[in-house]
Amino acid sequence: DGVGSKPVLSGAATQSTWTYDAGNNVYASPAYADKNVGIVLENGVPMKLQLWNTNLATTAAAMATGSSPVAGRWAGSYTFNPNTNILYIRPSSGTTTGKTYTTTSNSGFSTQAGGCGINFSGASESSRMTDILVDGVKFENITRHGIFSANVDGIRVLNCEMQFIGGYHPNTDVSLHHGNCIEIGSNARNVLVDGLTASHVLDTIITCQMGGTGDATSD
Repeated sequence: DGVGSKPVLSGAATQSTWTYDAGNNVYASPAYADKNVGIVLENGVPMKLQLWNTNLATTAAAMATGSSPVAGRWAGSYTFNPNTNILYIRPSSGTTTGKTYTTTSNSGFSTQAGGCGINFSGASESSRMTDILVDGVKFENITRHGIFSANVDGIRVLNCEMQFIGGYHPNTDVSLHHGNCIEIGSNARNVLVDGLTASHVLDTIITCQMGGTGDATSD
């Protein structure tokens, strides 16, 4: 009936298992199943990314501590070893005790090159998905795109909210941050977005992307 808080579509996963590495003053998570890291939060505030450089000792030496939850809005730092799929963090202060660390998870999500909140993809240009409505939904902690669409005709995204969309993906490029709130892909038409609010989006809020001969996206 449109009353009350928005339903939440979240890819958040609370990480509570950490192993302390005293020599490098960092905490290590269990190995990820893949390289879709996304964003890492400490108590709801994004951690700074330090790109992996050769080995843990070299990388850890460059990792930040401290925080700026208002100006710049960050707390502590993280890095990811793309060879072992292990995430390392350095808390904003002290230890991990008493702090909540949130990562992103692909569990339960479509996998359009790394995990989307919702993936609307028709089988082909001649077999489009049609007449789709997404109204009043909150998307958060999504590894890549909030909504991805291709081979569709008639999508309305109304009164939605998106935050903490996208992040770091070393499987594609060691310095790449990507993730759009809404990505409109090949052979999409009649797409309407209205009343969208967004924050902490690692790439673009709305983007139209096509590839290949004869692709056509309109309206």
